Amino acid sequence: MFCPSGGGAPGLSERAAYDERLAAIAEPFGAEMVLLLGWMRLLGQAFLGHFPGRVINLHPALPGTFPGTHAIERAFDAFRRGEIGQTGVMLHLVPDEGVDSGPALRVAEVPIFMEDTLAALEARVHDAEHREVVALVRDLALKKGIIEEKESDYASRVDIGV
Repeated sequence: MFCPSGGGAPGLSERAAYDERLAAIAEPFGAEMVLLLGWMRLLGQAFLGHFPGRVINLHPALPGTFPGTHAIERAFDAFRRGEIGQTGVMLHLVPDEGVDSGPALRVAEVPIFMEDTLAALEARVHDAEHREVVALVRDLALKKGIIEEKESDYASRVDIGV
């Protein structure tokens, strides 16, 4: 567990000091992309500046809807009020400190049904999140030539060159 208190350069806010320490941990690993999957903490320029255009966030809502926390619950409530007919998930770039406002890289719609419970909707959203994360990572790896797509008589598969 990473503790946000203590340390950091003089004059930095606690948040900026945390972001600097986090970047100092990630950089030696040669991180080409940083995926925020369930991160639930805003990152500022003290972190984002170390990985420009390389931080991607997963958010359980469609672009422009329900930014921030409790997005699935808020979508469910909006559906019950008759305001929306579906929700979704998005993976988006994190270029700045905006909340779930960066350019979308992948979007998937998730229907909401009248018989849904919040738990049923959450499960369907999480399934969509898992599919979209894998698809995005696969797309990024294929684009960089890290993996090679191969066909078999049984199924399409992706071999990771590790």
